[in-house]
Amino acid sequence: MAPVDGGGNAQAFALNLKVYSAGANTVTLKTASNSYVTKQAVKAWFKVWRQKFSEAGISMKDLGPYGRVFKPRLTASDSVLGSGLESGRGEWNYSDVVTVPAITSASTTDELAAAEMYDQYSLHLCGDSVATSGDGSGHQTRRFDNVGMITSWLGSRRKYAGADGSDSSEVQEDSVFDQDNPLILARGGDSASEVLLDEVRDLQKDEPPYTESDFTDPFTQAIVNSNADLMGQCDILAPCGLVQVTTTAACTMVFTLVGIGDM
Repeated sequence: MAPVDGGGNAQAFALNLKVYSAGANTVTLKTASNSYVTKQAVKAWFKVWRQKFSEAGISMKDLGPYGRVFKPRLTASDSVLGSGLESGRGEWNYSDVVTVPAITSASTTDELAAAEMYDQYSLHLCGDSVATSGDGSGHQTRRFDNVGMITSWLGSRRKYAGADGSDSSEVQEDSVFDQDNPLILARGGDSASEVLLDEVRDLQKDEPPYTESDFTDPFTQAIVNSNADLMGQCDILAPCGLVQVTTTAACTMVFTLVGIGDM
């Protein structure tokens, strides 16, 4: 029942919830979006996470059966995975990525403080990345207090230079801009080539049918009401099994795992 399998595939947990309370109560359940974007962001960061261990000469077997499970946070405020309060049940650590940060232009002739020579990304599915500040190290490298997995994945997807209509002197490889390019015109071999290039330039300006905020914030899966005479109940699908729960009064909640599978 790992949140992410050994191939980097995020798992979707089908959960049933029953809520019991002595008085009026409302439970709100939030998860990451059950979407292609979440799935791809998890897989991308899983690959980076494993790569860093490999670069250090550490195999997945060295981490043990539970340590080699990739376990992202839902939000930056999550601190402990598992329950250390229940006797005999251990806590799991969330998965972080340790990396060498990029050097800023301001530090090309300066000495680096020890704290600036590495970074440990605290990964969370929802929310923005927060750059490190106020640590007294001089800010000579680009480091982060925490990293939003979905936000960073969306930002990493290549967008053609100038596709938004702005001027750009940087022309990326495999992009089509110049409709007078002799190579492209020769490949077309007919008078329709130039018309086709106009169409390609228009297609490059197409935007996705969503905004980043559709995926970066926790998604409200359900709102469940209960009272002394009414048991609240719902079914949700939680990516990576992560659920943010808020209540308005004291209550007892019983989660039942109904099923699990790839997103």
